[in-house]
Amino acid sequence: MTEPTGVQGEPAVQGKRRPLLQVERISKLFPTTTGWFGRASFARAVDGVTLYVRHGETLALVGESGCGKTTLGRCVLRLIEPTYGRIVFEGKDLSPLSQRQLRPFRKQMQLIFQDPYGSLNPRMRVGDIVAEGIRIHKLASGSEVMDRVAAVLDSVGLPADSVTRYPHAFSAGQRQRIGIARALAVEPAFIVCDEPVSALDVSVRAQITNLLQDLQEQRHIAYLFISHDLSVVRHMSHRVAVMYLGKLVEVGATDAVFAEPLHPYTRALLSAVPVADPERKRLRILLEGEIPSPVSPPPGCPFHPRCPKNDGKFCVEQVPSLRELKAGSHHRVACWHPEGGPA
Repeated sequence: MTEPTGVQGEPAVQGKRRPLLQVERISKLFPTTTGWFGRASFARAVDGVTLYVRHGETLALVGESGCGKTTLGRCVLRLIEPTYGRIVFEGKDLSPLSQRQLRPFRKQMQLIFQDPYGSLNPRMRVGDIVAEGIRIHKLASGSEVMDRVAAVLDSVGLPADSVTRYPHAFSAGQRQRIGIARALAVEPAFIVCDEPVSALDVSVRAQITNLLQDLQEQRHIAYLFISHDLSVVRHMSHRVAVMYLGKLVEVGATDAVFAEPLHPYTRALLSAVPVADPERKRLRILLEGEIPSPVSPPPGCPFHPRCPKNDGKFCVEQVPSLRELKAGSHHRVACWHPEGGPA
């Protein structure tokens, strides 16, 4: 098995300060078997992704279910080992490090889980859940541990008596606040938010997204915000990366991507976002066909079997790379026939 070719590129980051996180040509292949005789093959969950996240920035990662968003997020944290590629955090290449060598970086890179129920140990009190990371990384000792726990619980809007209660005594929104407190307790610089509001009611979603924004402003935390809810993404993120079948197809500033999406897939996703104005109608773009299997992805552009702009030549034969249509715009698209104009 050889490393895939035609991987995507990302522009050099502007400014003197290097980005907090750089992900270079990350791929994740899962072994599987196909056919009557159990022939070995591989599912390409993530395929040659390159991206960066700046200090204090939110990069949203969006796409349909099964496109590889969560796998990429966990590869970035090395909770899942990438098959290929590099992860550079604050200038340090984490890829060759052992789990023991990674330990000092764990407190800098945290995860907020999607499920506020299954992500908390029901047999542990909230105080112990939040204190666990503090104790493991030896950030405090004795009574200082619970002082830090109380402070972080207060910062996420939970009462002081939460430390003695168990997760079952809390609502879904409060449990997600506990999960956020657990991540914040070790004072990270970067957090992967894996669909942190998808399991919550609409009113609670707004509270949690506002809380995440307030914490980012106060603590200068960077987020990789994984979501399929584009309304939340528009509210939360500074930049957006659109993912399809394990590849990035469009990356740009949030306002630019929402105002003028360049990739046909991005336009289709945005056409499904409800419009609050009853007098304004948005033309819904319905994609034909099914998402191809990551075990046998199509040649050329991965989106071409469902794309209305498929030319039957370049789209089928060659993989497009991410490129700027306007120099200096930092709005990049991987498409042979990109769109133009507002959605």
